[in-house]
Amino acid sequence: MSRAEQAFAFCSALLGGPEGDDRLHGLYTTLWTSGDKTTRWRPADEPGAVASLVAELDERDGSQAVYLCTTLHDQPPTECDCPKLAREERGQHSGACVYQRPKAHQSAGLVALWAEFDIAGDGHESEHLFPDLDAVRRVLAEMRLPPTLVIHSGGGVHCWWVLNEPWLVRDGGDSPEDQAAERQKMAELERDWVGAARYQAERLGRWKVDSVHDLARLLRPAGTTNRKIAGRPRPVKIIEHNPDATYNPSEFEDVLPDPSVLAAYVNPIAPSGGKLTEEQERLLSSVNLAAVWARVNSPAYVQAKYTPEWLAEILELAAEGGDEFKLVKTWEGRRNEFKDDQNRYDAALMRLLANLEVDTEGLIEALMCRRLRQGEKTEKVNPRRRLDYIIRTVARFRAEADRVAQVRAEHDDRIAQMAASRLGMREPRPRPEPTPPAEDKGDPDADEQAFTAFTEELIEHEPATDEEYVAAADQQVRADANDRQPVEHPHAEEARRAADLPERGDIEAAQLAVLTDLLIPEVYRSRGVEVWAIEYRDYGDAQRGRLMIRLPLDFDWPVGRPSRYRPGRLLPTEWWRRDVFDRPAGFIMALERDCLIIARDDGPKADWSACIRALVPLWRKDSSGADLASYAHDWLFDYLMLHHGTGEPNEVGAQGRPWVKETRGWTSANPPVIYVGRNEFLDHCRRQPGAVLGRGNTGVLEYLKLVKRRPRVGAPGMSARQTWYEIEPGEFSAEEWEAIIAVTRHSYEVSAGKRGLRAVSDGHDPDAGVGIDEQQGRAAR
Repeated sequence: MSRAEQAFAFCSALLGGPEGDDRLHGLYTTLWTSGDKTTRWRPADEPGAVASLVAELDERDGSQAVYLCTTLHDQPPTECDCPKLAREERGQHSGACVYQRPKAHQSAGLVALWAEFDIAGDGHESEHLFPDLDAVRRVLAEMRLPPTLVIHSGGGVHCWWVLNEPWLVRDGGDSPEDQAAERQKMAELERDWVGAARYQAERLGRWKVDSVHDLARLLRPAGTTNRKIAGRPRPVKIIEHNPDATYNPSEFEDVLPDPSVLAAYVNPIAPSGGKLTEEQERLLSSVNLAAVWARVNSPAYVQAKYTPEWLAEILELAAEGGDEFKLVKTWEGRRNEFKDDQNRYDAALMRLLANLEVDTEGLIEALMCRRLRQGEKTEKVNPRRRLDYIIRTVARFRAEADRVAQVRAEHDDRIAQMAASRLGMREPRPRPEPTPPAEDKGDPDADEQAFTAFTEELIEHEPATDEEYVAAADQQVRADANDRQPVEHPHAEEARRAADLPERGDIEAAQLAVLTDLLIPEVYRSRGVEVWAIEYRDYGDAQRGRLMIRLPLDFDWPVGRPSRYRPGRLLPTEWWRRDVFDRPAGFIMALERDCLIIARDDGPKADWSACIRALVPLWRKDSSGADLASYAHDWLFDYLMLHHGTGEPNEVGAQGRPWVKETRGWTSANPPVIYVGRNEFLDHCRRQPGAVLGRGNTGVLEYLKLVKRRPRVGAPGMSARQTWYEIEPGEFSAEEWEAIIAVTRHSYEVSAGKRGLRAVSDGHDPDAGVGIDEQQGRAAR
């Protein structure tokens, strides 16, 4: 239907059909426009004229919004002291004031009852609105009388229940007193009907219904346009019309809720006035305290022992974590530290529920129920007796929870920023750069040749492979650990092949995905961080376990990386006692301390318990044992590359660097004699991926070609008989020895120069040098 047809159908349904109702003769329908703040009057027994004015006003640019008064009036108001009068609008009522809206006490009759239901969306800032039209229909079904008209207003719906015949104040009698009493009956029935809608809405979904029961209420008529949101006009139209659904006033009274319940919705207690701070008013303004009190005292709540369904679900989940869970013990009154202090129980309950993001009305309901359940000093939570205790107790912890939520949101933002770090890898195969144009502007052939060469290179360019990216990232991480000096591992390719991800079955992958969701925040998971495996190892008396974390290739940390991190490989945590992983704290501790990744701490306890039990058969045997020989070889090579050897005893003792005893010409065929400190090397091994901890750590030495030495070195910071290991020439290949010599030679020469200067200043022969006499235990040439 067009807008004009919508307006005519709407006015006809309200005002007695297309021809109108003779009983409405002498009464008027009023329209008000928000743009010019003007009221128009039309005879109520002429629905066609009313509809024409509705359509005309909606077309005017200055009208902005058109509203219809829900009640009838017997005459326009008399002229008043308004600054000006719209004379063209007066018509035959030259004395009418077009700026004065009708008042409730001027109502002369009703043609229908009404109710308004706002739906959440743009244009509405209130909370607890209806989520959709289906939710509104559920409430209408519970009201038991189908509406005659359902009008979609653009931001919600309003419903009209048309009466079998107009209900006029003059039906009550001729005297002003009788007519005022009749008008009061109309107002009370409409108030009760809106109260019934509020009751059903709160009962079904805690949805909010505005109190629109005053007799001078304005609603948008069908056939107009809702222009509340700039640039988004929305039509006001009929979506349901049931012409046979008309009623007598007594039919509404028959389906109203119980008077004791209804009273809480038609006579609400809203905390206001000087008793509240601005913050408390904001928190409690949307709560009908009388309605909550009536609900918790209903037979259904008494039968449930004053435990609301929503709270029963929370308590059930909490109970799965054991009786020690604070919320369960607080609700049941079993916290010995409170010593039957009911105020402390109330405060503890409010804090726990507020931290679970229970809304303000839920907190008030739980507070009332706990007091009724205990049967002690219930007058403190009866809003008709006292308001101060409810306000003080609930508002305090609601505000505290809001502050905690704000801090958590800021905390989550920081986590997101840290998770968004990137490893700044260089491009292993840079794209060809275009050749600059020839300097000779008059030689277009040179420019064309340069462009042709560039495009050919670009076409032939191949993107870097994953292996090349891994190599570039690995080189960068090693260089960062070596004071930004490039370090390339001679056998990096073999190391990468050995670091391939272990295969997983569907069951293992699915359960570890559950663990990942519970343990790792979404901002990390979205980048590809996940738990790939969990491993165990026997350590004599105690079993150990660790997590293996998969990271994206370009993942990095905002400050520093874990020492075990190698791009392209799984990042293992330390070996922790296996029983640490019997609870969520063990997983959280391993992830945060060893991987420097912030863990989630809000996972449901019941979910964690189920996940840990499901992980029992999925623990893998330590994967590093089979490859320990190759790992040990790599660790020794890394140790020599990152801790340059020296010929200066003072540096050996103070800095724990390898000792270069003899140079043998600095060639790979005849490599130098290098001593490695036992403790320093094993400390280095403990920080590497796949490391062995505890007593098994010394087993790394068994996989290397080393000769145990115990020389006496009188250098500062060294014990008299420290254990050293001499590296045999066969431990490394020629290429590896060349790399080791390259990074060691300069350091050794600098150390030798320092030793010579010190010897000269002491009056000794600089050529005598200082060495290690293993038999005599003294310095020798």
